[in-house]
Amino acid sequence: MAKNDRKIITDRKMARNNTRHSDEELDRLGYKSQLLIKVSKIGTIAVMALALVYMIVTFPQYYKSAGGVPQGILLTIACTAVCGIGINGILYSLIAKRAEGSFWTAYRQEMLVNMPEEESDLIDMSIYKEEPGLEYEMMEASVLVNVRYDRLCYTHDTLYGEYGDTYFRMTDLKAGVPQRNEKGRMDSRDIFDGVLGMVWNDDAAPLAKNGFLQILSKDYDPETAGHTVDHIIETGDEEFDSTFTVYAQKPNRLNGFFTDDFREILLDIKEDAGCPVAVSFNGGWLFIALNGCPKYFEAEADKKAAQKREEMKSFIKVIDGAGRLFAAAVESTPV
Repeated sequence: MAKNDRKIITDRKMARNNTRHSDEELDRLGYKSQLLIKVSKIGTIAVMALALVYMIVTFPQYYKSAGGVPQGILLTIACTAVCGIGINGILYSLIAKRAEGSFWTAYRQEMLVNMPEEESDLIDMSIYKEEPGLEYEMMEASVLVNVRYDRLCYTHDTLYGEYGDTYFRMTDLKAGVPQRNEKGRMDSRDIFDGVLGMVWNDDAAPLAKNGFLQILSKDYDPETAGHTVDHIIETGDEEFDSTFTVYAQKPNRLNGFFTDDFREILLDIKEDAGCPVAVSFNGGWLFIALNGCPKYFEAEADKKAAQKREEMKSFIKVIDGAGRLFAAAVESTPV
C-alpha cells in the first residue's frame, strides 16, 4: 500500500548535515515553498493561455481542416490541457521542487527525528522512515481499522522506536470502504485518516492468554474497526466507563487487568490525542489508532511551525502513553 500523491524529494545535502531548525527557519522555508509552488502554477496557466490564444489566432486554416471552428477549438483546448500537465511538471521541477524538498527535510528532521527523543520521558531511540511501517497482516490483526479493501488504504511514513526492550511503530494510514454515490456508481468513503501503531516485546506472550480485547473511545465509530467481539464489560470507574467502551473476548480473564494505573494512562492518552482513540490487544501486541488526528507526518506550509511543534509534543505524549499502557498490561497479567 502506498500513499496516492507525489513523493517529496529529500534535500540530501541538508539531511546529511542533520542540523537543528528553529520555528522561524521552518516558517521561512514553508513560505518560500508555498510561494514558489504558486508561481509554478501561475506560470503554467499563463503558458497554456498564451499557447491557446496563439493557436486560435494564427491557424484559421487548421480549424477548417479539423471540421469547423468549434471542433478545432475543442481539439486545441484538449491538446493544450494535455501539454499543460507536462508544462506544470517542468515548471514545478525548475522553480519549486528544491524549495519544497528543503522544507519537508527540515520539518522531518526537527519534528520527527530530533523531537521524539528530546521530548519523551520514555523513548530511548527513534527513527523516521519514508515508508509503510506496518504490513497489511498487522493492520488487519489490530482490528481497529477496516483494511479489508486494501486498494483503498494508503500509508507512507513511519516512526520506529524503542523503550528499552520494548518496541513501537507508528504509521500514517488512510482507509476507505466502497460506497455507491448519488448516481448509483461505485465510489468510496473514508472511514479512517490518522495514525495506526503497535507496541510489543519478546516477553509479552502472557498477554495472549487474555484473548482479544478492544477499547474504543465513545467517539470512535465501531464501523471504523469493522468488527467488535461479543462481550461488553465495565470497569466500575465512572470516568473511564463514560469515555471508553470495552469489548472483550474472554472477560473472565480480565479480573485485575484494568488497574488504576492502566485506566489513568488511557484517559491521559485520550486527552493528549484530542481525537477518537482506540486500543486493542491481540496475540501479545498492543495496537493503537488515532482517527482524525493532526497530520503529524506532513509538513504543512499553511501552519506555523510553533503550532506543528505543539501537535508533535502531544503525539509524543501519546507514544509514551502507549509504552506505559503496554507495560501496565504486562504487569497486571499473570505469567
